[in-house]
Amino acid sequence: MTIYEGKFHQVKRMFHAVGKEVLYLQRVAFGGLVLDPSLPLGQVRELTAAELDLLGEWR
Repeated sequence: MTIYEGKFHQVKRMFHAVGKEVLYLQRVAFGGLVLDPSLPLGQVRELTAAELDLLGEWR
């Protein structure tokens, strides 16, 4: 499922409305930033200048 704008727990409420339970939910993008799938769980990296610009535009 892909949603482009959501509020707190929106996906869980949508599935609950049709009698389904969300067992796992992962945000893979935010404000133009896309999660790097090669980054290991729990690891971090610095944002690039372009990524910081994207966040500045999002505000």
